Amino acid sequence: MQIVEKYKKLNDNSFFKSMIKGSLWSILGVVLSKGFLLITWFVLARILGKELYGEFGIIRSTIQMFAAFAGFGLGLTATKHVAEYLHHDKEKVSNILSMAYAFATLLGLIVFVLVNIFAENIAKDSLGAPYLENELRIASVMILISSLNGAQTGVLQGFKAFDVIAKINLVHGLISGLMFIFGAYFFSFYGAILALVLSLVLLFLLNAVRLRKLYSENSIRLSFNGVIKEKKLLLNYSLPAALCGLVVSPVKWIVEADMVRLGSGFAEMGIFQATLIFQILIMTLTKTINAPIITAMASNRSVVSKKKDKLNISGVWLISLFFVVPVMLFPEYLDFILGSDYKGAKLNNTLTIVMLYTSFFLLTEGLARVTIVENYLWLSFFNNLFWGIVLIISFKFLPKTSVGLSFAYLASYMITFVIFTPFYIKSGVVRKKIILEWQLILIIIALIFGAYLGFNECSFFKKLIFTLALFMGIIYKLKNDYLTH
Repeated sequence: MQIVEKYKKLNDNSFFKSMIKGSLWSILGVVLSKGFLLITWFVLARILGKELYGEFGIIRSTIQMFAAFAGFGLGLTATKHVAEYLHHDKEKVSNILSMAYAFATLLGLIVFVLVNIFAENIAKDSLGAPYLENELRIASVMILISSLNGAQTGVLQGFKAFDVIAKINLVHGLISGLMFIFGAYFFSFYGAILALVLSLVLLFLLNAVRLRKLYSENSIRLSFNGVIKEKKLLLNYSLPAALCGLVVSPVKWIVEADMVRLGSGFAEMGIFQATLIFQILIMTLTKTINAPIITAMASNRSVVSKKKDKLNISGVWLISLFFVVPVMLFPEYLDFILGSDYKGAKLNNTLTIVMLYTSFFLLTEGLARVTIVENYLWLSFFNNLFWGIVLIISFKFLPKTSVGLSFAYLASYMITFVIFTPFYIKSGVVRKKIILEWQLILIIIALIFGAYLGFNECSFFKKLIFTLALFMGIIYKLKNDYLTH
């Protein structure tokens, strides 16, 4: 019995060391590269103004929606299975990578051709902006490149090459940031679209160079035979992984297209997209922690501990609140970053609600990580499907504005969390005592109250006192869960 306990502790330590090392490298890459890229998005929003930035945002959303079809969950498939088999079945890893690249290329080409064929209909009928047809055709190149980039990134994460990812992100962030600023400043909207395409091409080339070296070091050989041998993996893992993503991107595009076509046009879209810049920063920071957790969990599936579960479900979420809460409560002090074209109560209110629904999304990310590692992806698919239905229905009854859209997202995440949490508990994805801890429930209630303060523009002093009190509660929770022993 003592030997078993020592083994569990040893594996727990190995898990945390692997996760922390990977997270530190990932965060370093994000802080340096994504931080610069975040500044770039703010500069881009100021240069273009909310109308053109709204057009830029809807084109990017449209392409991302189609890219989700081309990606087919292959990046996630590569991350999970490369991490699981790398050290004891090199042939299987080679086969999986061959399959991932082959299908990423094939699906990317098919979707790219289809978007070009129907670009006129998409621009005219779906977006109500026929003048965006040519821009959609130019941006459609991103679909093919994005599907390959997704597979490449998944492979790098599966190799646990987080230091490599950090270096690539740094170079890519600096160069692509300059591309966006230069393109938008001198060529306005067209320059920004072209920079979007060239940025992905640059990332593909950087990934390809580093992966070639990793393949050589690990004796990985890509072959056509590998595509055939791992075809079952497409149905058993890639298909449900793809469906999880395929539900999300089209639904987001549907409601955003509705806002543009039925609401106040691209100005509202510009405001909403501008608030998402803050969300992107927070989401990127947490996702860089997620990738090492997924690979560490996949490599240590036989070892399960309560502390590990807590870290996965609530630990990362609690840390993310240190970024979410200040933006949620003090949006009026951030509008100067975007410029006078965006400034006003509409931007502030949208930003507050976006941050609140982001907090609910990040809480469910821990559950999603378990479904990835333990092959509960069909449960995740139905979760996302229900979320999409609620989002579309909610937005039908709300104003077609940035504030209305942010409330629709909030309703969809809150309702889905309440409805599906019992299913996650019953299926064994999460322990009841972890997700229904009274401290977590209290923090969720506090977040909702904090959003109320931010939305109603309470005094700075009241919001500051609330923020400090909430942070003290979060620190106490983190200390009690992870530092007590």
